[in-house]
Amino acid sequence: MNETFASALLNSLWHGTLLTFAVWLVLRRQTRCSAATRLAIWQLTLAVVLLLPALRQLPLDRWFDVAIPAAPAPARPQAQAAPNVEFEAALPTPDRPLVELPSEEPADVLMVFAILLALFQLFRLAVAYLTLRRWKRKSQPTSLTPPIALDRPVTIRLSSRITMPMAVGYRRPAILLPEAIANQLTPDQLHQVLLHESAHLERGDDWATLGERLVRAVFAFHPAVYWIGRQLDREREMACDDWVVAHSGATKPYAEALARVAELSLIDRAPMLAAGAGRRKEIFVRLEALLDSARNRIPSASHPLVLGAGLLLLFAVSQSTPYSRLFGFSSYHTRHLMTDDQTRREFKLRGDIDFTPDDRDVAHMAPGAKLVIVAGDRWLPRQVEIEAGPNGELTRLYFSGGIRQPYDSEAERFLGRELSSWLRNEPINLSDRLSRWLAAGGPEGALREIRTVGNDHTKRLYLEELLLKVSPNEEILRRTLRVAGEINSDSEKRTFLGNTAPRFRGQHLPVLAFVDTLNSDHDRGHMLTELAPELPAAALPRFAASVARINSDHERAEVLLAVLGPSSDSQAPLLAVVSALHSDHDKARVLQHAVELFVDTAPVRESFFAAVNSITSDQERREVLQALLRRPTLSPESRAGIAAAAKRINSDHDRQLVLNELTAPPSTPAASPETR
Repeated sequence: MNETFASALLNSLWHGTLLTFAVWLVLRRQTRCSAATRLAIWQLTLAVVLLLPALRQLPLDRWFDVAIPAAPAPARPQAQAAPNVEFEAALPTPDRPLVELPSEEPADVLMVFAILLALFQLFRLAVAYLTLRRWKRKSQPTSLTPPIALDRPVTIRLSSRITMPMAVGYRRPAILLPEAIANQLTPDQLHQVLLHESAHLERGDDWATLGERLVRAVFAFHPAVYWIGRQLDREREMACDDWVVAHSGATKPYAEALARVAELSLIDRAPMLAAGAGRRKEIFVRLEALLDSARNRIPSASHPLVLGAGLLLLFAVSQSTPYSRLFGFSSYHTRHLMTDDQTRREFKLRGDIDFTPDDRDVAHMAPGAKLVIVAGDRWLPRQVEIEAGPNGELTRLYFSGGIRQPYDSEAERFLGRELSSWLRNEPINLSDRLSRWLAAGGPEGALREIRTVGNDHTKRLYLEELLLKVSPNEEILRRTLRVAGEINSDSEKRTFLGNTAPRFRGQHLPVLAFVDTLNSDHDRGHMLTELAPELPAAALPRFAASVARINSDHERAEVLLAVLGPSSDSQAPLLAVVSALHSDHDKARVLQHAVELFVDTAPVRESFFAAVNSITSDQERREVLQALLRRPTLSPESRAGIAAAAKRINSDHDRQLVLNELTAPPSTPAASPETR
């Protein structure tokens, strides 16, 4: 993913708010745009705002990475030749977001807050829905019918619990009229009111309102979603006003009916899910719009305008980071971003670039190629831009705090320091750079330089190249393994040892120390299993110590099962590890496997019975001892050890089973009670 979901959500807040403000400014100046058209544009805006967090999560860098090919480099004098490097479009990091979370903890807090707020709003929405159902159920039917033919059967009912007329959906829609208002309206005014409420049901506003309210509840923390919701409510009412005027053919009677409803309404509050139930102050705004003769009153949306608005919204999103890659507007094919608590470094490149041998400057760039380096804190960043013109001539610019400065010695020092620091962490010209380090300080100096490399992949490549360029002695091999152990990635460590294993033959102890640096128990166990066959007897105690460092009992047991052999030298140190296992099941599993290979010597007996006595479960201990008793031959010392271990069993039943089998004559072994 390009960002964590919480970071993407936070960045979408200001993106969505800025986009919403821009749409509001445009619609405010478009006085000839009808309410239905504005309603459709706001609905499109809401959809785009909701998609912003999801778009930030798309792996656009993999799908739409656009490499800009560089033009062929012109011929240069031989003296200026430098190794030519083409920057491949490796997985680039997206442009820096405005909001960057330093850790996952604030993200978790923000997500919990957003979830709790959404749950609260959804609860309010559920209460509003149940309230509307109760009002509709307790209302009284009337003989009135809708003034127009509707696609759905609609009833008109009177209610004493409401103060404003409203259209209530969904499967059984109805128009609710307040009893106090219905009795005081003239027939013509009542006809106009019913016409407005019928317009809501004809347009499907009940379902649209429900969907928008659900969105507003889930995104209750989003200021843009809240603002757009208010605009949708207002434009929907004005679109229905235009619909009524278009069907009745007269503005004045409808305006008088609206004014009368506002006059008779007692409470300036509207239910959340009721269509057509507006606030009193919003009714006055609608009256002013109705009486504006210059306003566009077309009741339907303008499809060309809505289409144009949709294209403009998509274009605005495409220009916002990181969506430019989705539409192919990327101008760099390699981009690296490194941040810490105080500084931020960004490197952007395109085209073919040659660097000087000391990695402190650009030697040559193909026409159209460009290098941008930005470094510094948030308030005073410094930036160098180097770009090649059509004929390969270089233009160098230097900025400090966003203000252009002369490209002087300070700019050269900044470029040299940042460029050399970055290039040593990249595989670009790696072999030549390593040769310079070897020439300056030998293998020891090269290892000191490699330790400063922060990129795990590049550090591994340096170490592998070092082993190819020199014939290291034992001390250099040990130091190389120590540097390799500083790599954070287990995958890079496994790859390094797999690629260089022949160079470390005989270096058993340093290799085991390197394996101990792996973080994954599974990877550590897998590598120990592969190393075991080549280990001499002298290295087995150190090998057992590495096995004991595995945290997972299961992984540790799997290694012991794989490497236990029929040799007393290998059994004694490995059986000593069994006692450290926490799981009785894993202990018994390994010990029963060891019984099959049991070598009856003093060191093996000591380690074996110490492991048996560490088992807590009486049943597991009894089963291991019985398995050992079934061996064809046992020394008196082993039989004495079995007797001592049996006496430590707490269960009389399990203890007696072992002792009976131990004291039975060899030719007629005692049958256990289970088989009698």
